[in-house]
Amino acid sequence: MAYKLGLIGTGRIAEKHLAVIKKIKELEVVAASSRTKKKLKKFAKKFKIKKTYSDIDKMLKTEKLDGLIILVSVLNVFSVLKKVIKYKIPFFVEKPATLNILQANEINLLIKKHKTKNVVGLNRRYYSIFLQAKQFIKKNGNAKAILIEGHEKYNFLKKIINKKILNNWLVANSVHNLDLFQYFFGKIKTIKVNTNNIGNIKNISASMKFKNKKVGTYLSNWDSPGRWSVKIFGSGYTIIFDPLEKGKIIFSNLKEKIIRPSKQDLKFKPGFYLQMKYFLKFIKSGKKMEPQQDIQDWTNTLKILSKIDKK
Repeated sequence: MAYKLGLIGTGRIAEKHLAVIKKIKELEVVAASSRTKKKLKKFAKKFKIKKTYSDIDKMLKTEKLDGLIILVSVLNVFSVLKKVIKYKIPFFVEKPATLNILQANEINLLIKKHKTKNVVGLNRRYYSIFLQAKQFIKKNGNAKAILIEGHEKYNFLKKIINKKILNNWLVANSVHNLDLFQYFFGKIKTIKVNTNNIGNIKNISASMKFKNKKVGTYLSNWDSPGRWSVKIFGSGYTIIFDPLEKGKIIFSNLKEKIIRPSKQDLKFKPGFYLQMKYFLKFIKSGKKMEPQQDIQDWTNTLKILSKIDKK
């Protein structure tokens, strides 16, 4: 038996998700919706989706769906969520689930009213190399500190990204980095932030303490060359992800161990395969499980971001 999915949104990221779903036998996209009819027909033909709808409500009223995959643009996700929640169909929404806390609070109220199960797509939580690192830390213990660098190429991005999206870029994109603090070390207790922002160019340094007494540092410079990286410091080892898709462990004797990604992370966009497998489990059980996050978790992350993004 295949669980029937409805897809909302047919952009580039949808193609990445469909490539994965096609390889999971218990999942089938039976219907897709998009406002752009020509693009929708082309997309449906490519991925052999039988039914297409230009109207979301019509699709949700007509089809008997077990789950929804919501992959719309950053600027449309809020309005789409408000529309679909009332149908009480478990859904997966690609990040960002909302652009700000006010939107998130409104969505959470609707979710509570209709008791709609949901998860947010944060694919880095499913990186096979990150999961291996967490297992190593659990086995070896003594992980004491984490440093995450989340630099952004602002001068390049402003040429290609919608201005409204760019003005919310920490939420639209950099939120991955802030989520990884909690992913590796748990709940944050306190944050101290220093900024040297010039116009829209952000230069952020933040230090934090976790409830388990570990410490973290976040650096983000939007006018300096650099890429995202994670470094975890433990007694006798350092774990480095730089870039995030490549990892290694350095030991006290300076020997190094490469953390190798799974076959699925090499074949598909990293994290996507396992993320969708977890969504399948979610549909079956109706229960969120680690490393999944729902929109309430998303809201909590936005609260942390608001402390860091002092405007």
